[in-house]
Parts: sequence; C-alpha cells; structure tokens
Amino acid sequence: MLYRVAIVAIAFAGCSFDHGVTPGTSDGTLVDGGATDASACAAVDVAAGGDHTCAIGATGDVYCWGRGDDGQVGVDPLTYRCVGNTIYCQKQPAKVSLPATVAIGLGAFHTCSSGAQAYCWGKNSTGQYGSGSVVGATKPVMVAERGGATALDGGLGHGCSLAGTTLSCAGANAEGQVGNMSVLQQATAVPVKTGVVSFALGNTTTCAVDSAKLLWCWGRNTYRTIDQSMMIKTLPTQVAGISDVEQVAVGNDHVCALVGGGAVMCWGLNASGQVGNGQTSTTLPAPITQAQVEDAVEVVAARNHTCVRTRARDVLCFGDGYTPTPAVIASGATKITAGSGHDCAVFADGLVRCWGDQTYGQLGNNVDSASRTTTPQAVPLCL
Repeated sequence: MLYRVAIVAIAFAGCSFDHGVTPGTSDGTLVDGGATDASACAAVDVAAGGDHTCAIGATGDVYCWGRGDDGQVGVDPLTYRCVGNTIYCQKQPAKVSLPATVAIGLGAFHTCSSGAQAYCWGKNSTGQYGSGSVVGATKPVMVAERGGATALDGGLGHGCSLAGTTLSCAGANAEGQVGNMSVLQQATAVPVKTGVVSFALGNTTTCAVDSAKLLWCWGRNTYRTIDQSMMIKTLPTQVAGISDVEQVAVGNDHVCALVGGGAVMCWGLNASGQVGNGQTSTTLPAPITQAQVEDAVEVVAARNHTCVRTRARDVLCFGDGYTPTPAVIASGATKITAGSGHDCAVFADGLVRCWGDQTYGQLGNNVDSASRTTTPQAVPLCL
C-alpha cells in the first residue's frame, strides 16, 4: 500500500470541527443545505491507511476518521461502533491533539506525524513506531527516533521515515521489509538507505527512489515485484529494467512507477487488473508493463488497485473495485492517496473528497455502510 505523506502547510485562518454537523454531497454542499467554507477548511494533504484516513489542514492541524479499534485515528475515547460491526469508528473528521504538523504517514493500523517533533499512535505490536517499544497508544506519543522526518509511510506492520536523504525503517520484518539484512522484528528505527528522494510501503514490501532516479525495493518478492528470483530481499535491491523514476507506489503484490514523460509502469500480480493494462490474469505480466494512462504526475497504490493523477488533474483508478482499464473517477485533484478499499484526494477548492468502501466510516461523510460508492464524497475538515 502506498500511504501518502504531507509536505508543508500554508497559512489560512484557523478553524475547529463541529461534530454535530453532517457533511454530505460530493460538491461540498451539506446535507442540511448549508455550504462549506473552503477557505477556512482547506486541506493541504490527505493520507489513507488500511481503513482510516487523515488530512492536514491549512494551519497544520491534523484530522482523522475511519476505523479506530487500534487507536489509529488518534482520538480517545471512541464511542461509536460501525453498523453491523463491533469495531469502533470515527465517521467524520475529528481533530487530533498535536502541534503543527507538516508530514503524516499511515500504515494499516497506525499513524505517524512529524513537525517540530514526531508522534505516532495506533497499533505498535511489531514496533512499527520505531521507538524501541511495542506498546501502542490511542493518542499521539512522541517518537524521538522519527525526529526530523519530512516524509513518513506505513505498511501492514512496519513503518519508514525520511530525514534528509536517509530512509529509516522499523517494525515487522519477517519478509525483510525493514531492509536491515534481517528477518527479525526491528522495534527501533534503523537507517537502511541513503540518497533517497521518495519512497512507498506496501504490506510487506518497501521501495525507494534515489537521486539518480533509480528504483530500489526490498521485502516480499513472491510475484517478482523486485526481481525474477521470487525470493525475499532483506537489503535494498535495484529493480532492473527501469530508470528515470520520479515516484513509486506499492500495493500488496504489485509496484507502479511514474517515469519521466508522464508514463506509469507497473508489474507484479495482476489478478484484479492493478497494473492498468486492461487485462486481468493470475499469470504474471512482463517485468515492466505500461499502464494505459498518459501525462501522469502522481501515482498511488494499495492492496490490489492503483490510482493516477494526471497533469490535467483527472484521477484515474484501476484494479480491485474498478475496471482493469484506467477510468476517470474525479477531476480537479491536486493530491491523491489510496487506502485498502477507499481512495481520497485534495481538490483545487481545498476540500478533501473520498470514495470507495465506507464500511468503517473511512469516507468521512458521516456514513458507515456495507455499500461502496464511486462518487467522491466531500469531507469538510471544519465548518
């Protein structure tokens, strides 16, 4: 999965969230007929975890929503249980008690942020915080080991952060996903790769782009996402056959890379059409396959699907929950992110909009339902 990271917040007027208001339609209009004030509630970035989502507001405030049974939304106590479930949910954005934040990264069951200091919350049973502890928290706790991070991301049970050009990772490591030449759990964050400019985590695979625009990956390799050996890689391994890489996205068992010129190249498992070549097959594609998109500027992936943002600000998605052929889901997006079964974007009007699975309230529209929607739902951070 790729969990997007926030960059730098810009200054707008402050705002607070009113839990009594119900956001609703995809155009930003409230169910009760009111309208959101986009200038006061603007988002600068959004990141999706497995079944939860967080956004950074214009003044550096963090708001989270969705599945919260492991404390991953950073709000305690949660009192609402999802419809038909015993799991606790946060159905609309709730402000997390944090100093001003400039970067945030979500794993399947945990969240980490960075500003003047770094914080993590949620599940930590495999040491994914990187603090040396395996004790989780329902509210943010400071993690000195992530200090100075400008980007963070999380997988199923591991997490990584980038400070300068050094990538450090910690957590579950049975398939070498930490990248420290071991398969033993690593509870304290350790540096694993230098010269890194961007990176992404899947469930048990990690990939990074270096300053030479070469791609390096490590961890699970069952579907030849790293090389043809199909054996795990416990150290960063250069992916052959691809160069001029601008950005990387990692799903459960597929990888996509944005390369110079706006092409998106994908490889690995394609049973759900997640490589974007218009086909589905349990037979592995060629090591590098070009997705049917053009002029891309951003690519994200999670589980068995992929989404791309184009220079024209269209969002195209393919794979599980979508068709094997990339199709436009939304227009006007400035940033995108992918969760296990839902996706979100920040739009030019400053609103976050989400679509997909809403079983755990992960669309932030005050709805939890077994139904899935491909219509982007407005998520006003404050009103």
